[in-house]
Amino acid sequence: MSTTRQQLDYFNRLRYTFEEIEARFEAMDSVWKDSDASLVAPTAEQMHRNLILLWSAVQPILTIVAGLPLLPPAWSDALKLFIAILAQLLSSTAKTGFKAGKDL
Repeated sequence: MSTTRQQLDYFNRLRYTFEEIEARFEAMDSVWKDSDASLVAPTAEQMHRNLILLWSAVQPILTIVAGLPLLPPAWSDALKLFIAILAQLLSSTAKTGFKAGKDL
């Protein structure tokens, strides 16, 4: 199995470094270090903010994995679609302002 030019271009566009990914995880970890806050049941809005924070840390890793030539093309395509949909969903709800139960 060899790496195609398309896959190399994909990785060149990413340009995630270990340090950038580590900084995202450190930022996420610093928010969740308050143990007293973890004992309180979060509201829907807090869970949404937590999901956005977690996504900002995990998204680069998933993007890199989706581009690996080790994955079958169907798996890679499904992972790329998942990444795109979740990123679009989280960015659109962050812009419009998430309100739990506002549709009720």
